[in-house]
Amino acid sequence: MSIVTHRLQEDIQGKHSCDVTLFDFVTRVWGIDPDVAGHILSSKGWTLLPEPLRLYSAARREPQMYVPFAEIAESLVKDARKEVREFLTRRKATLEAQTGMETSIYFWSKLGDTILKSALTKRKPDMLVVKEEVVDVTPTWLLVRQVIEFKRKSKSLQGIVPTASSSTSAYPPALNPTASSSSAAGSSSGIRVPQVSSVASSVSGTKRSRTSKAKNAAPRRTTRSKDSTTPATASSGGRSADPAPSPAGSQKRKNSGTHGGGDAKRVCTSDKVPKVTADQVQLAIYALECLDASTRHYASGVFIDRFKVSLWYYDRSCVISSVLFDFHSNPEQLALVLYALSACDDKHAGFDPLLVLPATRSPRPKDYMHWQDVVDAEIDLRTLNPSSERGRFRLEDTLFAYRGLIGRGTMVYQVTPLIDGLKDCNSEALKISWPPLTRPLEADTIQRLHKRLQPQWREHIPEVTFSATQTAEQLNLPRVELLKTNPIDKFEDRLLHALAMKLYGKLWDVGSVEAFQEVFVDCVECHYHAYVDAKVLHRDLSENNLMFKRGDAGTVKGILNDWDMASYVEANNEIPLSTATHRTGTIPFMARDLLADDDPPPHLFRHDLESFYYILVWAALHYDFASKRRLPIVSAVKNWDAPTFETARDKKNTFIAYKHERNQVFGNVPPEHEALLPWLTSLGVLFHKAHMSEEQDSESPGWDNDTLGGHITFHNFMAALGRIPR
Repeated sequence: MSIVTHRLQEDIQGKHSCDVTLFDFVTRVWGIDPDVAGHILSSKGWTLLPEPLRLYSAARREPQMYVPFAEIAESLVKDARKEVREFLTRRKATLEAQTGMETSIYFWSKLGDTILKSALTKRKPDMLVVKEEVVDVTPTWLLVRQVIEFKRKSKSLQGIVPTASSSTSAYPPALNPTASSSSAAGSSSGIRVPQVSSVASSVSGTKRSRTSKAKNAAPRRTTRSKDSTTPATASSGGRSADPAPSPAGSQKRKNSGTHGGGDAKRVCTSDKVPKVTADQVQLAIYALECLDASTRHYASGVFIDRFKVSLWYYDRSCVISSVLFDFHSNPEQLALVLYALSACDDKHAGFDPLLVLPATRSPRPKDYMHWQDVVDAEIDLRTLNPSSERGRFRLEDTLFAYRGLIGRGTMVYQVTPLIDGLKDCNSEALKISWPPLTRPLEADTIQRLHKRLQPQWREHIPEVTFSATQTAEQLNLPRVELLKTNPIDKFEDRLLHALAMKLYGKLWDVGSVEAFQEVFVDCVECHYHAYVDAKVLHRDLSENNLMFKRGDAGTVKGILNDWDMASYVEANNEIPLSTATHRTGTIPFMARDLLADDDPPPHLFRHDLESFYYILVWAALHYDFASKRRLPIVSAVKNWDAPTFETARDKKNTFIAYKHERNQVFGNVPPEHEALLPWLTSLGVLFHKAHMSEEQDSESPGWDNDTLGGHITFHNFMAALGRIPR
């Protein structure tokens, strides 16, 4: 299992709501009119094209499934749009309502053998839903509307003859009276099938090359556990076990089945929700690529295991999946899904409505990353903070992209402020993130630091030029309504936070070892005064958070940035236990104590000092100050960023506990960084003494855990650097 797969599985566990009804999913996530959705489900006569269905069922490899499925989809969408148009006409809907939301989409697939690049990965998605204008080019993740992931593990249906669905009841519109109407029908399907010589040639096509599917790989788990409470569906005919919708006029909706939501809540706890499988994580990985490509609010996709289908929703707080259905037994349900894909607008595809892409793009270098596609786009955040004259920006570059699914989702852009009446504004940094509701906003924390710190230390804190927030309710995120009937136990809600500030330099750009040392000491001292004077503990130190600015005379000053995970300290210097359930920190720089698999201890001041030490080691090994770049990770510390907390903790423990381990790491320090070796050695001795004290004396009366027996303090840290605190 890859590192990404493992971490995403852990990321999703405990934050996954399952068994949302199909009706609720397509109306809440993809914005389909509830009346239209109910009509499609209740209509009879849906058929699956016989020959593509036969080829789809007979496919022995996944790529052989793509084109037959796309032909089935085109036929169903064409029929669905015709059916919906007639339905709206009978309902006397206006022509504008009938045609306003038609979208020409394309099921893009190159037999799963075309690479879409991202910062850390090269992906070969099975099928993408994109707008038709990108048909003739390889789409980028920025333009992907939804992702479809195929598996062929369910038993195929040989010799099947598709028949019309005959038993789906009409869905009562009154059950969802408040949902907004946002879709209608067109006279044509609006879907184009991937162009290959023929469907038959697809079935006999060449095998897709995919490193994740080795020839002799052991079979993975199926998408459902044996004891799953989700109604089972058969792949060999018959109707699903989903009950019919409630009678017309009923105000109580049941939570089981495909058609309704429900007033009765079924809380999703980690022990009740099956762990997301490696196959399902593949779809989550593609959703992550979509979210990382821009300021997108959410992503969605379809997981198809031969004939069994589930729908998936991903945002920075949770993952939501629908009940399974069998599209051979229930073609009306597939018709609804495909119609919804063809009719949902950009907002309901999850795109940020405040981000406007340029009509034409500047040339991109061959080695650019996918998140650079937003370059030249404009984002207008003034509606989030009407009292500010600022808030409109042009994106120049992507400086940082969060590589997790659930969490802060931080995206940092270099931007040009667009202010009426002002020209040639200096570039700034715009940070878009999703912090927990339980935490102070970063803008408020920075304001507190500026208010409480002395001027000498205030200049090492970032200068904010704009901030704004919006909650999930204000953004009308689908999860707000979906989690009312399928709540997640101990759910950690998040809001959108936009923060613009002056643009600062990265550590490796500082230019020399001497300048780096000055910046490093500035940040250590600023961190101490933030804790003592402003009563704020940073708690998320990493190489990306120690930055610098240059003065008029070319001098450098350290900037301690990224205060979004900071905690306020009580008057007695006690750190209140966090109410957040999502672990903080960047693994290579996290203190060993905090890498506990379960129930990490409260975050202490000494944990941040330990992070400073790891940052110093990392910089000595990996920064080329002359060329202003980072070097590849040295093998001696590769496992500091291991896929499991246990491995990373054990590797750091041996580094701290054994001198020969430290010497092995320090042996990789290049000659031009020899000036850092005294610091590395002295701090190594300090943390080793603290480690031995913990091993030998921690049970002694009066032994201080907050400083590991009085060893890990700010003044001892500064003494190891040979610096006197200012």
